[in-house]
Amino acid sequence: MQAYQILMDWRNAADHSRELAIKACRAAIDGEIEAQTARAVFVAFAERHDLLAPEIGSLVARSSKRNSDPYIR
Repeated sequence: MQAYQILMDWRNAADHSRELAIKACRAAIDGEIEAQTARAVFVAFAERHDLLAPEIGSLVARSSKRNSDPYIR
């Protein structure tokens, strides 16, 4: 339901990926498709619009590469 609300509040109503994600969310809510399918469509929308937080593993890896000098803590 949160994904659906994000889509409904999205600033660009003419966005094709938004329309697809809304249809997928509605279909999942109505039991027409699996929730995982709707989630995948929403994730594709979110990735396209850079809405997802980076995975914690990539942040840790990036942080450790920056501080590779043993004298910097």
